[in-house]
Amino acid sequence: MSSSFRKCYYDRTYMLYKIHLETCEKARKLQNDLLKTRIIPATILLLVGVLIEFIEYKIRHRKSRRVSIDLIPGWLAKLEGKMLLRLNQLSQKPVIGRYLKSASILGEEMTIIGLSAIMCVLGATTQGILLFSSFIGGTAVVLPLKALISRPRPYQTHSSVRRLADEIGAGFPSGHSMNAFIIARILTSFYPLLGLVLYPIAASTAVSRVYLGLHYPTDVMFGSLIGWTIAGEAIYRQDLVISIVYSLIKLITG
Repeated sequence: MSSSFRKCYYDRTYMLYKIHLETCEKARKLQNDLLKTRIIPATILLLVGVLIEFIEYKIRHRKSRRVSIDLIPGWLAKLEGKMLLRLNQLSQKPVIGRYLKSASILGEEMTIIGLSAIMCVLGATTQGILLFSSFIGGTAVVLPLKALISRPRPYQTHSSVRRLADEIGAGFPSGHSMNAFIIARILTSFYPLLGLVLYPIAASTAVSRVYLGLHYPTDVMFGSLIGWTIAGEAIYRQDLVISIVYSLIKLITG
């Protein structure tokens, strides 16, 4: 083997080895970036969300008081009572009933918590964090209001209302409606075309809560307004929200 050929062979081998090292380094860096920017945030959001859901479950299962604050005027209470009964009677129409029961899923706590974590894993970390932060902010508003006002649910006060789903605790305001409008507003701000689908579904979620006999119309109106407002504030101050969340994640992970 000539010296020139041997030199060419060694140079080629060294170059391939160098490329291999660089590839491995890039793979490690990519793995670390995925861990730091996607997996860890998603895991923390999921764990915190489950903890909040557990706390909310415990609060909801405490023995509730009767109404402590009556915010609804008599004429409005009578009007929404009629609306409630009309919507509740839609249970006799199977197709509409099935659709409304399905739409109610968008407002579940685990829907918004799970969606936040999934978006982080998929690389849409900003959207995931804004969803979760809005959920935290909304819950911090809704739970005290439920405890303070302690409004019974329709099936608890109207014998003619059919209870079509299991739910206990105070009814005002509606947490499901809040969650649905948080999801709709946050995602639509990033993906405008989704608004054509998400807003009608969010409105259906609010209607479904009345249909199921779990909320009065004013419960879902206030819940929707809270969700819309808090989501808008999170979008407006998203740089601050993202900064705070990443600081907390860094503090937790060390």
